[in-house]
Amino acid sequence: AIQAAAKAGGAAPKATQQAAASPGVQMAPKGRVFEEEKPEPCPVENFNLNKTFKGHQMSVSNLALHPRKAIIATASDDATWKMWDIPSGDLIMSGDGHRDWVAGVDFHPAGTHLASASGDCTVKVWDFA
Repeated sequence: AIQAAAKAGGAAPKATQQAAASPGVQMAPKGRVFEEEKPEPCPVENFNLNKTFKGHQMSVSNLALHPRKAIIATASDDATWKMWDIPSGDLIMSGDGHRDWVAGVDFHPAGTHLASASGDCTVKVWDFA
């Protein structure tokens, strides 16, 4: 796609030095990285707030969507993670095994586990299958 754009008279891609490729970036010979053009965002005419989830005692630091179910997991500075039903906002479960703030959460692609990372220097894997 990059070579075709250059041959067709399009703008030449920007080359930058990076150690690893990120989404939307292709690696080129000798560690050079070519950034692809990003599509324009679709215009949105209307946003409506559907639900506010309340339950953490401190700031929410991260969230993850379940890969197969209408569930969201949140991580918080209150040293817990919580799992919520979408769209009702009902609390499904909560994990409180960390001793410091929870920096992030993410689901296993099969949706059977949740990993949480914390300021207590641990990563915990929660099995709820």
